[in-house]
Amino acid sequence: MKLWKGATLVALGVAAGVLAFGLGRQGGEAEASAKAIGCLTVGNGLKPPGQQCADFTLSAKYAGSGGSFGTANSLARSDHNHDAAYVNVTGDAMTGPLTATRLAAGGCPTALDGDACAAGNLDVAGGLTAAAATVTGNVQVDGDIGLDGAVVQQRTVGGTVKAAVLVTCSTTPSILQSFVNVRGVGGTITATTGGSTGRCKLNFPFQVDDRYIVATPAGTNGAVGVTWNTLVEDSDTISFSRFATTSGSGVNGAISVLVY
Repeated sequence: MKLWKGATLVALGVAAGVLAFGLGRQGGEAEASAKAIGCLTVGNGLKPPGQQCADFTLSAKYAGSGGSFGTANSLARSDHNHDAAYVNVTGDAMTGPLTATRLAAGGCPTALDGDACAAGNLDVAGGLTAAAATVTGNVQVDGDIGLDGAVVQQRTVGGTVKAAVLVTCSTTPSILQSFVNVRGVGGTITATTGGSTGRCKLNFPFQVDDRYIVATPAGTNGAVGVTWNTLVEDSDTISFSRFATTSGSGVNGAISVLVY
């Protein structure tokens, strides 16, 4: 491409790095040819870059080729959008499922590392199925809830069982089954002797003296009642007494304990 000294460069259109132009010549062909210069500085979005002083081909400069860059040599219009291909940040309706490594809503803190996390309330109109879900607010589901993992809550809130244990109360107590479902709490429930027949103590890995406790007898050896009390000196330990109603005396055997 050649330009002439004294020529008028008329820009016909510039869009996405494409330049079209016409030349208004002053004087005759001979005069224009005599005043010819061969240099042009190529700006951003075009290639080849820099000053060009010989014939060259002007073309658009692409960020890359292949993959997400695409391969077509055509250019997009300036008013195009991708609303049909991607989720709109201002709100959208999806026609297919959304698959993600982790879903976080409402500014979920990084300390809550579940696969799905809602810093506020989580409302579901239909059924909810999740391998793991973390919600710091309330959950309201009008349909069924299906969870592949455990339901875990903070210690101080109501709703689910925080711990359960099946234990044999005696001078040599033993735990038969147990679980702990308090978020952020590790460890297990342990049992120690209560000092006499039918008595035992359960030590939990979290504070229980302010929780709701349910204790019932298990087994068939005549015991029909269980009493319990928390220890003033130990907020995570409960003392149990398994007794027979006919005599009030202690009877060794199993009891079931639920902590809400």
